[in-house]
Amino acid sequence: MSLALSCLRRINSVSPLTEQVLLWNQKLNLVSRKDCTASVIYHRHILPSVALLPLLLETQSSNGNDEKATFNVVDMGTGGGFPGLPLALLLPDMQFTLVDSVQKKLKAVGEMAAELDMTNVRIHWGRVEEMYVGEKGRREYRGGTMWW
Repeated sequence: MSLALSCLRRINSVSPLTEQVLLWNQKLNLVSRKDCTASVIYHRHILPSVALLPLLLETQSSNGNDEKATFNVVDMGTGGGFPGLPLALLLPDMQFTLVDSVQKKLKAVGEMAAELDMTNVRIHWGRVEEMYVGEKGRREYRGGTMWW
């Protein structure tokens, strides 16, 4: 089965994420509270995240990675977990690192990932520039990582 078809079969797995975001948004402001409904979360946050699927799949294949190879994605400034969490749900064979400088949001994102049994997600509290600093203080690019 192709990776794209596999993703389409998992599309219903994003519904529990919508529920998690609604619950956490009552405790802290992950997304705008102004009109925070399941429909708004789905249409303004989840669908635009899922729209990145073709880009990820194309990038993975153009880098010579087969469908079973580990591919690392870094979500810079994840905020409430977008686009990282929906993509990680749909692409369980890819590893996702969700980065943000706001610790309370990352705590919620980490809890949502744990609640949804997302073993392919890790969180990093801090600035993304600090993640891959080499021994001599220079930034090092690690191949196979996609930055956005």
